Amino acid sequence: MISATPSRRLRQRGQAMIETALSLIVVTSILFGTMEFARLTYAYNFVAYAAQEAARYACVRGNASPEPATEASIEQFVRAQAVGLIAHDLKVTATWTPNNNPGAAVRILVTYSHPGVVGAILHSSTTVSSAAQMQISQ
Repeated sequence: MISATPSRRLRQRGQAMIETALSLIVVTSILFGTMEFARLTYAYNFVAYAAQEAARYACVRGNASPEPATEASIEQFVRAQAVGLIAHDLKVTATWTPNNNPGAAVRILVTYSHPGVVGAILHSSTTVSSAAQMQISQ
């Protein structure tokens, strides 16, 4: 039986350390990529939900309502529901066609600029948006 020389053992330990480092890079990249994708999916689902709910909020608060909806009140309504998102990256736009009277249409566009983990490092972001339109009932 031939025993390994000390230099051979040191080389094997160095090789194991490099293999571990490389595999940890791959594993952490997959882990953070999965988490980032989940956060982006959450942001998109919220934006779609918020646009629909804001359109419902506006369609029952027309000019005939005791408290007519304004763009500011709609934006406040959406921001109050934005749990887990950065509020200043959320933009809400309301458009009434032709006006805020019953029978007219209201269109809500909600846009969110998702910074992400990589975006915080590289100063880039992903923008998700959704729109909803409903007829004003009151």
